[in-house]
Order: sequence, then C-alpha cells, then structure tokens
Amino acid sequence: MQGPYVEATTVEVVRNDSFLQFEVGGRELLRYNHAVVLPPKGASPLYARSGFIHPLWSPAGEVLTCIHPNDHLHHIGLWMPWTKTEFEGRQVDFWNLGAGQGTVRFVEFDSMTGGPVFGGFRAIQEHVDLSAPKGEKVALNEELDVRVWNPARPDEYWLLDYTSKQRCASSSPLHLLQHRYGGLGFRATGQWKDSSSNYLTSEGKTRKDGHGTRGRWCNVFGPTSKGPAGVLFMSHPQNHQHPEPMRIWPEGDIFFNFCPIQKEDWTLLPDNDYIFQYRLCVYSGQPSVEQAERFWQDFAYPPEVKLEKLP
Repeated sequence: MQGPYVEATTVEVVRNDSFLQFEVGGRELLRYNHAVVLPPKGASPLYARSGFIHPLWSPAGEVLTCIHPNDHLHHIGLWMPWTKTEFEGRQVDFWNLGAGQGTVRFVEFDSMTGGPVFGGFRAIQEHVDLSAPKGEKVALNEELDVRVWNPARPDEYWLLDYTSKQRCASSSPLHLLQHRYGGLGFRATGQWKDSSSNYLTSEGKTRKDGHGTRGRWCNVFGPTSKGPAGVLFMSHPQNHQHPEPMRIWPEGDIFFNFCPIQKEDWTLLPDNDYIFQYRLCVYSGQPSVEQAERFWQDFAYPPEVKLEKLP
C-alpha cells in the first residue's frame, strides 16, 4: 500500500428516498439505508429494517458487505444493535429480529455534508422495545455520526469514522447482559469462505484462535474478482472495555463484532451519554501489520496542533 498521492477531489453525497450514498471521483464508497429494506421473499416481515450501511465498496469497486444471508437473515452489512438485554423487567433482543422483541429504526437526519476533506451525516435512530405491554416503547435514542474521509490514495484505501452516541430514552435503564455478540457488527461478502478468508488481530490472533480475545484492531480480508481486499476495524481507547473483546467466527463465512459486553454485564443509566468510536480502513490489496498498527495509532492518538501568538 505505497501508491502515489492523488490530488483530492470532493466527497459527494447522493440522496434519494431510500438511501444516502457517498462517492469520490465517481467511485462508490458506502450507502446508508434510511428507508426500510424488506427481507427476501417468503421471510418474516420482522426482518425488515432501516438504519444500516450496505453496500460497503472496496477501492476497486467490489462490494464487501452482504445483507439477509440465508444462515442469519438479521445480518445487515454494518450495523450496531444490542442482543441480550433487560428493559423494565422484559428480555429484549434488538439484534435477532426474528424474535420480534426489538428493532432499531432510522428517525431523521440531523445533518449531512460533502466537501474536499470529508463527507458525512448524523442520523437519529431509535432502539425500540416491541414487547412493551402498552405498545412499542423506545429504550435508547442514538445519534449515529458517520464521516467518510477523502482518500489520499483512492486506489488503495479509504477511511470511515463510525461514532454512536446512545442515551436512555426514558427514566428506565437498559441492562446489557453478558453475551458472546452484540454491538458493532459486520457481515462480509459471501465470496469470503472458510478456506479463502481470514482475520488478524492486533495481538496476532486469527480465525482459529481469535474469538473471545481482546484487540485494538482486527483486520478481516479475503479474495474478490479484482484481487484481495478487506476492512481494518479499529476501536478507540476511550471505548468501554477497550481493548474490546471480539466475536470471530472460527469457520465458515466472515462475521466480525467488537463486543464490549462479551465478558460482563453493563447497565446504561438514564441521563448519561455512552459513546462508541470506531474507524474502518477499507482497502484493496493487503496492509502489513506495521501499517495496520500505524492506522490505529493515527486514530487513537492523532497529532495535536497548537496555535501560539507571536510576541
């Protein structure tokens, strides 16, 4: 990943009634689905959902995410629900949509922007308890802030910042119970099978031994019709339980999840903001371990600029 620097173009925002899409120089980067996306024909309507990212494109133009795979219809590209929770005495699962207990919904855009440095949006989302006795009740309000940085080397990689600020929607806390998955999730393209894809964490763990370990970053990668590609997931040092535990599938397709409730329960209390910060490096080719660590260091400890008045 040592190509020439390319003069920046504008990060463009394309919006319609279904989605918000970001492009640079005609290259598609990501799509945020603000309208409800229906599940495959014959599936339960409970699997319909809004408020998630898919597709996520590599610099070479390959789609690196998938939605509604046959083995997990509730998997939808890049998304962030909680799984095993307790709300007002009820068990509510916002992840496994087929249970009919909970879901996450797009509400409105607070802002969106494009420009020569970055493009992005802030969306308001609701985590909804579908089982409340008096009808649906919002358990969490979420501000999802997504920023797409204009890539200096667009043939090689681009960067995405994904920040979720969550707050209890009422005086009722939300108890996040210990579970092996929950939080920021990623379901990769179906091209990435057991024998052709892998994971590599900041601690040197792979598909065979990575699940349940902690990491500052995790690289997931595999082949495409245009060569190798992948996504480097980075967790910010201020995140709860950092370095975060990870859900890594030991076999089969690629699924990845930074899971701050994998080791112990955690209660989200009213009148508090809970912030989760992640950066993704979406690339074509294959970064070295040293490059992955440098990307994480730049995210975790960005250089500070101080302006001093001259005497």
